[in-house]
Amino acid sequence: MNKKHLRKRTLFLFPIISAIIVGTFLFYIIPQMFMQPTTYSLTTSTFPSTTTSINPSTVLRPTVNPSTAGGSSFQLNIESPENKTYLQENIIIQVSTSESAQWMMNSIDGDRNITACYNCDSYSVYYLKFQRGTHTIQVYASDYQNNIISSTAIFTIA
Repeated sequence: MNKKHLRKRTLFLFPIISAIIVGTFLFYIIPQMFMQPTTYSLTTSTFPSTTTSINPSTVLRPTVNPSTAGGSSFQLNIESPENKTYLQENIIIQVSTSESAQWMMNSIDGDRNITACYNCDSYSVYYLKFQRGTHTIQVYASDYQNNIISSTAIFTIA
């Protein structure tokens, strides 16, 4: 390759590489500089419609209303894990509802709630590895009338 041809190639690639660097800086690095990692804002229509500033370590639990949830045909079933002792460490979570849920979420060992799905009637989580000992999975689901129901599975890894 001669110097003239190499110079043309360099001049061709320079604007492309520059655009990638500038774009990365503008759309990734600068926004990261202004983010506040210590607090979050939570707005939801299934809980009281207020905006609350919370600490990320705070664990929120939906309020289950037994009078509306108990009288409804809406049911929540934790199919796996069962309330028993398992010899293997890898557990599959399988949850279903009797009708389509607005949302479903779960909490493992009292940790923060994780939304599993929206507009669904079942979900599964594979490849969860648990340490030996007793574990609790709390599952919440909301129907389209905002009735929230919950179910708990307690199991042991031997």
